Amino acid sequence: MLDQLTAASFDPHRGSTFRTAVGQDEVELRLAAVERLPTYPGAPRPEPFSLVFTGPPESPLGQRTHRLHHDVIGDLEIFLVPIGPGPEGIARYEAVFN
Repeated sequence: MLDQLTAASFDPHRGSTFRTAVGQDEVELRLAAVERLPTYPGAPRPEPFSLVFTGPPESPLGQRTHRLHHDVIGDLEIFLVPIGPGPEGIARYEAVFN
């Protein structure tokens, strides 16, 4: 399913909540940004993009594949990379689809 997703699949969901588990706790992430990336001939994905999520600083997520749930999109297994705190110490994570 991930190979069928595009930036346009996520555009209407900016600002919405995705949930994941950290141990026994549920963590809510907010889709903060959808960015289209440059395209290159012969690249595996014709329209690469990245997603930036924000989350609570008290429940940091490690760099790995996380199962995210969204009420409209459903369940997704997405590799998230912490990209450092944003304004006010909010945790930020990036997923790149290239």
